[in-house]
Amino acid sequence: MSPSRLNASLALLLVVIWALTWAIRQDPGRRSHAFMPEMASSLTHEPQAEGPWAEGLPPPPPEGSIPRGHPPLLFGAGKEEAERAGRQLKNPFSPTPKALERGAKVFANYCAVCHGSAGAGDGTVAKVGVPAPPSLYGASARGMADGRIFHVISFGQGNMPSHATQIASEDRWKAVLHVRELQRRAREEKR
Repeated sequence: MSPSRLNASLALLLVVIWALTWAIRQDPGRRSHAFMPEMASSLTHEPQAEGPWAEGLPPPPPEGSIPRGHPPLLFGAGKEEAERAGRQLKNPFSPTPKALERGAKVFANYCAVCHGSAGAGDGTVAKVGVPAPPSLYGASARGMADGRIFHVISFGQGNMPSHATQIASEDRWKAVLHVRELQRRAREEKR
């Protein structure tokens, strides 16, 4: 095919495409198909106005959803569930220096205020009238399985509230490692 014939064919093709485009032109005022309509027309509210959910709080997460980084803990609160957790849960972390260091930091930030920095139950809240927690060196605490201690941190027990929303799951396990380290040191000091 000669270059002039090729140019003529391309020019004719261009004219046909332009004619078709002009003939089947859409109404610019008409909205095209929305691929994700909930993104195009989401609920809007005035700033600082009360939302459709309770007390202006954000909407609850969809039922059955799992937040990233928070695997579900398939146990409930209560003594029976704590005992079941003690039998079924095993600490996924070993007492490496890095894990123990993280556990000590978590313990200092969240636990020492009640349990004391050494775990003797003499934290600052006990000095201002809050009932002191039992020592982590007692027979009851030493006899608890790691899974049960994890359950107590996650769900609370007695006067102790749940810390599941404040402490990530892996940090709760590392705090258990630190408690075991405190108990080991206390046994060595008694010798």
